[in-house]
Amino acid sequence: MKKFYILALLSILFIGKVNAEEIYYTNSNGVNLTKHEYNVLSEFYWDGYQKNMSNEELEFLKNRGLFENEIKTVEIKDNPIALYGVAEHTTSYKSLKLTVSCESDCLVAVSLQWLKLPKIRSYDILGFYLENANVIIDTDVIVDTNFGRTYHSIDKRSSTGIGTSFKIPTAVEYLNISQNLIVEKGGIARASYQHASKTISEANSKKYTFSKTGVGGVFNFGSGIQSYYDCMNGVKLDIR
Repeated sequence: MKKFYILALLSILFIGKVNAEEIYYTNSNGVNLTKHEYNVLSEFYWDGYQKNMSNEELEFLKNRGLFENEIKTVEIKDNPIALYGVAEHTTSYKSLKLTVSCESDCLVAVSLQWLKLPKIRSYDILGFYLENANVIIDTDVIVDTNFGRTYHSIDKRSSTGIGTSFKIPTAVEYLNISQNLIVEKGGIARASYQHASKTISEANSKKYTFSKTGVGGVFNFGSGIQSYYDCMNGVKLDIR
């Protein structure tokens, strides 16, 4: 009988240890993540994306099979513009990433990380050009900072494109932007982030059409508008 109780006690202790190890990270919204989930989110978006996410978003991503499926990624970095207090010429200042994870349809995400904060804070643009691809669900653009998240509704659509203009915030310690789409398999996704390198009005920031031969493979700017933006290269991936 003693042997039985000892084995039972050891089993309880072992199970408790396993359960404790399952929770690798908990954010201020009460979102619990395993180490695997944490690492997948870092790969799909960036390391730190976990900080502001909600339980609703976690469930959405679980339901899309993100934590079980293969992830495809393309990422570019480009050279700096004017930064706070310095003129960087060798260090990248922002990173643009496009990721795809597929089941019967595909979760497509674009992420922009500011590695160095910009001097100009005006109306930036995030957008997609979708070639032979049908959008099932689109979501707001998410702006992540040390103060939490703000959401910006898509304000321009066509049969091939989605775009959102938003004013990037001031007095923040970090700044990252992302957006998710659910898209049918097949076709090509192109994504572009255009930073306003000089002050522009919200109305003028929306003066563009969608074109795969445009700036970043997404934006065909109206007359005189392109000079306001940094013309960062875009990213593209097959949706499959």
